[in-house]
Amino acid sequence: MRRCATYAALALASLALSSPELALPSDGPPVEIGTVDLEELLDLSVTSVTLGEEPASEAAASTFVLSGEDIRAQGFRTLQEVLRSIPGLFAYRDDLFPSIGVRGMALPVDYTTRLLVLVDGHPLNNSVGIGQSYLGRDFPVPLPAVRRVEVIKGPVGSLYGPTAFLGLVNVVTEGNDPVIKAWAEVDGAQERLLPGALGFHVARRVGDVQVLVSGEGFRSSGYSYVFPELLDATDRASPPGGRVAGMSSSDAIGGYGRISWRELTLVGACNRASGGMPTAPYSSQILDSSNRLETRTCYGQLTYERAVGGGASFFARAAYDDFDYQDTFVYAPPPDGWGNYRDLGRANWMSAEARITWRPALRTLLVAGATGQRHDTLQHSFAEGLPTVLDDPENGVGVGKIVKRWLTLDTYLLAEQGLGERLRLHAGLTLYVNELFGSRVTPKAAVIWTPDRDHVLKAVYSEGFRAPTASEAFFEDGTDFLANPSLRPETVRSFELIAERRLGRAARLTLSVYQDDYRGLIQYVTVARPGLEGPPDPENPADFRQIGQNEGSLRLRGGELALNLHLGANLRAWGGLAVQHVDQKDFPNFPGVTGNLAISTRALWRPLTLSLHGAFGASRAKVPTGRSEDAGELGSFLVMGAAALLDVPRVPGLSVELGIENLLDAHAPSPLAEDSTPVTELREPPRTFRVAVRWRQ
Repeated sequence: MRRCATYAALALASLALSSPELALPSDGPPVEIGTVDLEELLDLSVTSVTLGEEPASEAAASTFVLSGEDIRAQGFRTLQEVLRSIPGLFAYRDDLFPSIGVRGMALPVDYTTRLLVLVDGHPLNNSVGIGQSYLGRDFPVPLPAVRRVEVIKGPVGSLYGPTAFLGLVNVVTEGNDPVIKAWAEVDGAQERLLPGALGFHVARRVGDVQVLVSGEGFRSSGYSYVFPELLDATDRASPPGGRVAGMSSSDAIGGYGRISWRELTLVGACNRASGGMPTAPYSSQILDSSNRLETRTCYGQLTYERAVGGGASFFARAAYDDFDYQDTFVYAPPPDGWGNYRDLGRANWMSAEARITWRPALRTLLVAGATGQRHDTLQHSFAEGLPTVLDDPENGVGVGKIVKRWLTLDTYLLAEQGLGERLRLHAGLTLYVNELFGSRVTPKAAVIWTPDRDHVLKAVYSEGFRAPTASEAFFEDGTDFLANPSLRPETVRSFELIAERRLGRAARLTLSVYQDDYRGLIQYVTVARPGLEGPPDPENPADFRQIGQNEGSLRLRGGELALNLHLGANLRAWGGLAVQHVDQKDFPNFPGVTGNLAISTRALWRPLTLSLHGAFGASRAKVPTGRSEDAGELGSFLVMGAAALLDVPRVPGLSVELGIENLLDAHAPSPLAEDSTPVTELREPPRTFRVAVRWRQ
């Protein structure tokens, strides 16, 4: 709790500044969509490609941007729901966290270590590499405080280093225009309330000081599931009918605050989230609510930015991030079992960054910078029935424990040069140095050609890499996992051709074809326990261990067609279809076809917004477990949702929302890793009804 005090102080100060005595008059009602130029709505700004704002169509990458209005019109509640609607992305989940796949790549038990998640450019991903997602209720910023979500598909190692392996998501928060928002949400499913969330968002100006604070609390009693595989389980007693109820409850509380004064900006965010585990992984006792995981993500950041003359600007930031997780798995007490087994993990890191952006001429851009980080990572596993093993003094690693400290340095250089008015060249280069896993140089090159105002053609070559996480390389618990300090970084080389065409003032069509070559993907494989006398017994889990190895190398080829349509209040739609193929047969959790569609309209009645969204995926292989009865594939899925948002007439600022998620009550299973054996798949949450009341001043 004491570690949260620093972050809580910022929220308390912001609340004080938003008191009625200091409130300023509102700048007026929100801008109506119909009054904004449609071409501007079709081509929103993106900051993730060059670290400066530019239209998404001109960015040297495959980008997609959704506005906060799009998010609210569809009734999305989490970042995963937002991303699931974007062409080329698809959602899946395990017993612990939601996840997002990019263009068919969706490694199980990834914990969002290959997709970089940013808040206003601040990276959230930690170095432990387990116990995280940032895509669900553990994301520290409430969605009503989000101005837009930027997505880059494909590696971005030339600017961001190792985590942007499959791409990145940059969540841009609201500006400082004075506003007050409050909301209350209730969910219901399976003939009962779950229940829902409460939140607020306040932005105020006091002289030169601008203050923003937003917070949300969430609680759900969870769903009931049926796992037929448990009926044949030999490692524990099976519940009647394989039905598991009351084991997936979850809760979260988080907040985000920002204070700006002239060139200085202070930001703080913190989130604590916890959830149950209905499949009771690692053969823990089923139907015990003590099987649970909890995470805490907090950070504070101070930035300074100013123009220094001659077309140049200087940016500097200092940040501190702190991440904790803990889980509990329940077993029979000694001597029949281990007793309660617990994992504890912590990562904290200090960051310092400085960069210069220089525009010496109208069509010339140069960006140079460096980011240094100091990481401290701890992970520890222990149980009542297992002896405590202290650290190995040679390398800080022991059975069930990791203690690691290391430094990283990321230096980057980016250049853009226009050749006339229609052709632009883009190049980037990063040198990343990791004290544990060596150094890596990653380049990027792109050509952007605009033959006329309605067409844009791009050719993009980029590379990326991902260093092993601390858990993959060093964790060994004596019961399930072995360490592998010799792991190497994963690498990817990507080439993409992109053609965009504007169809009048209301639509934009984008066609992409791409090839990604992945090498050395880290995957967990099952091996015999070291020191075992004789061959392992296939029926005895204690004879086996899991170890991370650089097992995966594949070539991915694909194409993607995306449509962005904006007819003001009458119709807003986006979606697309992606087709991809890999040269490795039965690569797990790889759908060859994915599709997305989202539509909203206010044409029937101006105060009423009706919306519909859906995501489709083709069948894909399950995660291999080594057991023939677990082989096979997951069928195709179609998940849909709908919402109706009413701005209550004659009550300014008040709106009521009704929504349904998983409208068709589709099973739409996601693959589970071997940790959850004998359960091999987890269905989509069942049909869920949503009611929300929102107020804005």
